[in-house]
Amino acid sequence: MYTHLLAERLIIQCLLDEMSRESLYSAPPHDSLLTMNIHFEKAGTILVVILQGRLDATHHQDIRDVVGKAIETENAKGVVFDLSGLEYISSAGFREFFLLGRHLQRLGGGLAVCALQPSVKQIFEIAQFQTAYPVCATRDEALVAIGSSVA
Repeated sequence: MYTHLLAERLIIQCLLDEMSRESLYSAPPHDSLLTMNIHFEKAGTILVVILQGRLDATHHQDIRDVVGKAIETENAKGVVFDLSGLEYISSAGFREFFLLGRHLQRLGGGLAVCALQPSVKQIFEIAQFQTAYPVCATRDEALVAIGSSVA
């Protein structure tokens, strides 16, 4: 457990260091989409969370609150995040995926992400998110990956 927390902290620090060297998090023009939308679908015992817009310091708490409530309400064993509509992610938003994944593992479930936009995918790759949770190209691949871990 301690090793996992240490690795998580190191990954987040590496991500922050990389952010300071590159402009990976360049914000869109001021008139662009400045909100985040969350939609849910159910695939058996797996909750599919579709994020659109920006997951930043303003909206990262929404992941914890809204998605956490949906997991409880739907009694979901696993969560697949479809990030095809996510244009931006801050370190605060990124951290929520790790926290939610750890919570789901404690409950005997799992987490996967799929369909990442290039700028978002780069952040996940730098942080080596795939060493902890599946990162898939498509939603179907993610459902298969997460289905095997919650079966």
